[in-house]
Amino acid sequence: MTSSLSRRSFLNLAGTAATATAFSLATSPLLAQNPNRKIQKGIMFGTVGIKGSVLDKLKAVKAAGFAGVEAMSHSDRD
Repeated sequence: MTSSLSRRSFLNLAGTAATATAFSLATSPLLAQNPNRKIQKGIMFGTVGIKGSVLDKLKAVKAAGFAGVEAMSHSDRD
């Protein structure tokens, strides 16, 4: 048994689904505003433009106000 869905019906159904999803996300307790939560900044290690050793780069990152560094996935582990 085949049933066809008109364009208008499809858009109505898609809009309803999108609205329901947005409403459920907006009222989720996981996304509730927490005044004690502090957003911290991080930087990818490969984007640090300082010449020198790893220690020099990490000191520059800390001085710039970043809280963390993401390691490069294909970097030399030595």
